[in-house]
Amino acid sequence: ANDWLADAAVLRNKQRTIEARDPRLAPEIEVIAAHGGAAALSEQEDLRRDLTHRMRRIRGGVTALGHHVCNIRAGPEYVGELGRMMDGAERDIMALKDAQRAAFD
Repeated sequence: ANDWLADAAVLRNKQRTIEARDPRLAPEIEVIAAHGGAAALSEQEDLRRDLTHRMRRIRGGVTALGHHVCNIRAGPEYVGELGRMMDGAERDIMALKDAQRAAFD
């Protein structure tokens, strides 16, 4: 039991030492950290803008597809147009998924 109490006291002292340290970074490291933070924010904003653009494009394609389906007409040109729109929507969705996978891998 005494060994356990001694170990706990040592750990408590180490924790106090760590907590008492100055939390600021060294000046040369602070500059690097600030620059890295600004770059990360800029990159995050670029990713957000790209994602928004891709989502709007997908939404527009799916909405157009929905309007096209509502205006049902018979004939091969209707079916061809429907297939083209479905392929376009699928390509946009797959491109978004690939971009997201690449961004987070």
